[in-house]
Amino acid sequence: MSGNNSFQPSLYLRNSQIQTILVPTTIITATDDPIIPFEDFYQLKLNHLTKLIIHTHGGHNGFIDSFFLKSWYEQKLVNLFAEIAIRAGMPDGLKA
Repeated sequence: MSGNNSFQPSLYLRNSQIQTILVPTTIITATDDPIIPFEDFYQLKLNHLTKLIIHTHGGHNGFIDSFFLKSWYEQKLVNLFAEIAIRAGMPDGLKA
């Protein structure tokens, strides 16, 4: 693992746990996270149900998209849930 020695993602995100995830999962991080180096996420072995999103900005938990403090992840979550709903057979996604 790289970067910050005070936090070790390997203690929290184990490949064996991620590879056995049974539900669709999205891991979101940012390249400017001052706590968890984003390079560490490239070492994860994801299964077919797991997506990794590495955003340019967002810090550790902000995911701010603009100077107006608009957060991009809220719409991303709506889109992800709509995808899941459509795959589950709800033709209108979350509107059912």
